[in-house]
Amino acid sequence: MIGMDAVIEKLKEELNIEKDRPADADHLDRFLKWLFQNFEELDERAKEFAEGIFDNIKANAKEFVSNITDPIEKRRAERRIAIAEGKHFDVGQFLYMLDRPSSHENEALKYAIETAEGLLQKYFDLVYDVSNQTGKDNLELSSNALLLSCVDELMIAIHLANHKYFLQANNHIRAAMETIDLILAFHKDAALFHIWLSGDKKEVRRRLSPSNIRKKLGRDKFDPLYGLLSELGVHPTVQSIVAKIENDGISADTGNALRIINIGGSKDLFLLHTTSQSILLVLSSLFVGISKLGYPWLDENEILEFARESSMALEQFHVAFYRPFLVEIGIDVKEMDEAMERMSNSIRGPGAKHG
Repeated sequence: MIGMDAVIEKLKEELNIEKDRPADADHLDRFLKWLFQNFEELDERAKEFAEGIFDNIKANAKEFVSNITDPIEKRRAERRIAIAEGKHFDVGQFLYMLDRPSSHENEALKYAIETAEGLLQKYFDLVYDVSNQTGKDNLELSSNALLLSCVDELMIAIHLANHKYFLQANNHIRAAMETIDLILAFHKDAALFHIWLSGDKKEVRRRLSPSNIRKKLGRDKFDPLYGLLSELGVHPTVQSIVAKIENDGISADTGNALRIINIGGSKDLFLLHTTSQSILLVLSSLFVGISKLGYPWLDENEILEFARESSMALEQFHVAFYRPFLVEIGIDVKEMDEAMERMSNSIRGPGAKHG
């Protein structure tokens, strides 16, 4: 926590107090920006001090703006005041927050992020081994690039989810799902790889659509998770927009319901749980996928160990967080339980016990 003494020292530093050089507006601006950016780290006394400064600035600024005659300049000044009051936002602050570490009160998100980071590193380790042994022809080189692109997609997904940009994270999770399926299809049928390599857009769309690739891999053309991620992230559907809106009571003036449209992420708990579980599920599929590529220099026992670890992490999240949440909001979980059981058996063997 940042105490009052540290705030005063920062103020002296920026305003050149007790120094020969006079302070100017830039120094004051830097101090106020520092105070704003570190507000959540201040202790109670320092927060009261900061709030007093901000309130005085806003009051003086409103009086100043009321006297501006130029309509354009007046509107611009009003926007700046709205930012100070939290009614409007600064894009730079959103970008700044994306650069800062994020801490969570929500245990489900905390578990998913911490677990996913560790599992992604293990997948990355395997891909590193693969890339050191292959790349002699176009198929191997392309496979390596696609395997590494899954790392990129999931790193971004984890980072976005960590900052509650769940809709945007879902886009990257879905891309990783497509990518691992494409790699498996290329290794199963080299003709598909040559279609992809040809750059024939019409043929690629016809033969290599995600649903056709799933069919080539012996699965149903429709994947429920893929469809859900499409609705909650990739496409501007009603569901994705509703996830950004929350109720804020009733207007005392009109009696109408008040709505807030969130910017800078989402507070939707269904999104939080679904995105978290989806990240862990796709990580499990990556370990299963890489085990099917048949690389002789990879240790089968190590891959199996990683696959089981990821499966157990997914299972733990499902049992401890996702399933109870769905039951709480009235969703029938029977089909999902059966799907989780099938996945667990495919990785850990029939008869494996949950726990």
